[in-house]
Amino acid sequence: MKNTHWHNSIGWFCLMIIIAPWAKGALNQAEIDRLTDRADRVEIFRDGFGVPHIYAPTDADAVFGMLYAQAEDDFKRIEQNYLWATGQLASVEGLRRSRAIFVLACL
Repeated sequence: MKNTHWHNSIGWFCLMIIIAPWAKGALNQAEIDRLTDRADRVEIFRDGFGVPHIYAPTDADAVFGMLYAQAEDDFKRIEQNYLWATGQLASVEGLRRSRAIFVLACL
């Protein structure tokens, strides 16, 4: 993946965390090769304001690039949304947020 941003290795780590729920155990070599091929087709360019511009041949590749850029920019929010969606946010946030988490879960 061509990227002018310096978070290249952090982005790959974040991408693996995003993909992890769908993987059954560890990623095998074929899956890693597939993701590497997809990453090679995507180009992320950040302008002077840090806004990512994603260039890709297919819509699926563009979404891959968009999620990659989001993981670079705001991984904490992705992690929090994942914990909330899996019902594990209260175990991380503790009792101080349990009422708000309960209300959100009831919605």
